[in-house]
Amino acid sequence: MSNRIFQAVWDNGPQSRSEMLVLMVLADSADAETGECFPSLRRIAQGARMSVRTARGVLRALESEGWIVTAERLRPNGSRASSVYRVQLEKLGLASLAEKRAAKTAGGGG
Repeated sequence: MSNRIFQAVWDNGPQSRSEMLVLMVLADSADAETGECFPSLRRIAQGARMSVRTARGVLRALESEGWIVTAERLRPNGSRASSVYRVQLEKLGLASLAEKRAAKTAGGGG
């Protein structure tokens, strides 16, 4: 869990309650440096207290509004695994680790 991302969602997240809940579920699972996570659709729906169908629609809305980026994952045998979601840290007012490293290197601090 990334408290930093979770707090940023709370402070700067979407206005829609359902979008806020789904984004908080994703933030709860997200890597603190990259914002990436891969909870199942069922886990997202349960955490946000909504149906899987509703959660799927909310995820599409979050992606179209630029809060998240979604990509499919495949197992070695070619079958589908849960999607990978990347919370857009910049939209939440958080600099990504890559940006921090680039700034540090450019400033001669690395």
